[in-house]
Amino acid sequence: MIGMPLSVDQVKTIDASVTRNVAVKLDVHKVTVKDMDAALNAILHDRRYMENMRNLSQRFHDQPLSPANTANYWIEYVIKYGNDVLRSPAMDLAWWQIYLIDVAACLLLCIAVIIIVAMFIMRFMMKMINHRRLLHLKKIK
Repeated sequence: MIGMPLSVDQVKTIDASVTRNVAVKLDVHKVTVKDMDAALNAILHDRRYMENMRNLSQRFHDQPLSPANTANYWIEYVIKYGNDVLRSPAMDLAWWQIYLIDVAACLLLCIAVIIIVAMFIMRFMMKMINHRRLLHLKKIK
């Protein structure tokens, strides 16, 4: 397989395939005829790529149940236990939880507390500086 990723998810997928030695990655913006020829020759003539791809294919097709039996199992499961068993708990979230308003409110509260504490510290420091300045001025007089 020769991969030329165009988006972020494709980069990760092709990198994983290169790591498994089943693909060659080419940069779509810098690809040349020489690069494409080298990649094709590597894929077609290097037996590692074919053997590794056969191994992955065998793993993928080695399933405990056929797709029809898997579908049959889940249909019978839903008939036996009802469709609420497979219902995601996310379906019961409130609108403010879905849009993460509670998280945003917590973050805003933390930021507000940090700002208020910083303001109190700065105010305290300014008072200390002014107090020392006044004491220094009184000593001079």
